[in-house]
Amino acid sequence: MDIYDRLFGDNNEYYNDTGKPKYMDGNYFKQFHYGFISEREQARKKKGKCIIPDCTDRCVSSHTIPESAVLKRVAQENEVLYPEYNAQLKIYECKPINIKKASAFPGFCVQHESMFSGFEINGDFEDPSIALQNLRIVYRYLFGLSSLTKVFKRKLAAYKKEITDYKMQRFSEVKHLLKKGLTLTNVDDEISLHLKSQIEKLENQYAYIHNEDLVPLVNTLSGEDSSISMYTVHLDCEVPMCLAGKSEFKSGDKKYTVHLSIFPRAGKTFCCFSLPKLYEEDFIRSLIKHSTDIGFLNVIESWMVYGTDFWYINPIEWNSYSKEKQNKIMTLLKSTDHFPDEELDFTIFDNLRATLLAKAEEDLTQKK
Repeated sequence: MDIYDRLFGDNNEYYNDTGKPKYMDGNYFKQFHYGFISEREQARKKKGKCIIPDCTDRCVSSHTIPESAVLKRVAQENEVLYPEYNAQLKIYECKPINIKKASAFPGFCVQHESMFSGFEINGDFEDPSIALQNLRIVYRYLFGLSSLTKVFKRKLAAYKKEITDYKMQRFSEVKHLLKKGLTLTNVDDEISLHLKSQIEKLENQYAYIHNEDLVPLVNTLSGEDSSISMYTVHLDCEVPMCLAGKSEFKSGDKKYTVHLSIFPRAGKTFCCFSLPKLYEEDFIRSLIKHSTDIGFLNVIESWMVYGTDFWYINPIEWNSYSKEKQNKIMTLLKSTDHFPDEELDFTIFDNLRATLLAKAEEDLTQKK
């Protein structure tokens, strides 16, 4: 048997029929997959430097949605429910989470976290600092992309080193049979190429959010320009959920991003939108169709399903829904063919609607 056959030929003792080391079987890649998931979850919690550029202070755990002012109002015994994507089953599942962990990410240092204290601690959504709320939504997305990219890069480096070390060991075992040594030029395979592709996608997404969302919003908040428009909506009813996310909207053949925070408080609900000023008129036209509190519930419900999965709901409220409604919400969350300015063909907050309708009838009766 010549050297090539011994190393790479059919039925050789070192490599399988895919060209990978024989120990890289189904169990190996199963562990590889679950190892990645574990690293990804750890990366989401790892505290490093503050996410604010040029700040070197260590970050703390930051809530994208205020814990005491908002999450506590939505919670039942300090727990809320949220949609979690099960990558293995490829479905959304509604899971419980403690409000200390809900919406938390290691983003800002103590000093920069204090930027949000004006509205976060007391729930004063009239405080000027509320203008910064959607800024931390943008930073949360950037943190998520950055941490995930680091995991992919670590997995790629580790995988390529493992392949390289294995091949070099095989080379060393036969070098005495060669007049000249063997040179290893490339160890890329479909696994490493897939990891590289994912890294490139994540880096492109990061660059897009940084350039199209973060920079314009920071410049607008600082008064440098006014490329971002902000709108607030106050409802005279308390929605049993909270939300802090983004979604795409269509304007002709173009798309634009809208960030939204929905914060319930005593008997009311505060909504804060931010979007590119260029598409302000299009967006306003979609909002003015829903001028009443009951009508605006349609907007919130569409955001829950067609907009973002970054929301938390009161457990008692969720459990009051039929299994059919629960399953429909979880199933539609996977849809990428709809935008949140499209109304659902069903309603979600039926309990709140009934209360609003009863109040409207009572007010009408009193006027008579």
